[in-house]
Amino acid sequence: MDADLLAQLALSCRDSERIRFGYTAASGRQSSRSAEPHILVPQGRRWYLVAWDLARTYWRTFRLDRIQALQQTRVMFPPRDLTPAAQTAWPITSDHLAGLATDLLWIPDTVPYTVEASAEVLGFLRDQADRVRAALG
Repeated sequence: MDADLLAQLALSCRDSERIRFGYTAASGRQSSRSAEPHILVPQGRRWYLVAWDLARTYWRTFRLDRIQALQQTRVMFPPRDLTPAAQTAWPITSDHLAGLATDLLWIPDTVPYTVEASAEVLGFLRDQADRVRAALG
């Protein structure tokens, strides 16, 4: 992980400063992006940027190790609310409960998410959810 990139993005999130950068998708396709950064989120051994993509006009998540040539624009923006209507989905992937719990702590309450795990972990989570529902009445 590039510590300088992480620090620059953290400052842009804090200061509500628009950014431009190159991005390489999982498919290998490269693009140029302009975005309003919202928050940095660690998941497992990776960092993600949650940002409003200006060209696509919706919330996106960007893996930091796929970001190149970050430019801070010195253009400030009013922060946006990250709401369920934004339809941002955050995938949570882990094969152990500690990893799932850690990932869940970093997701804003208003953001929908999916859980991807082994059948054993998913079964355990379903059983625990049933127990909690029964205890709550």
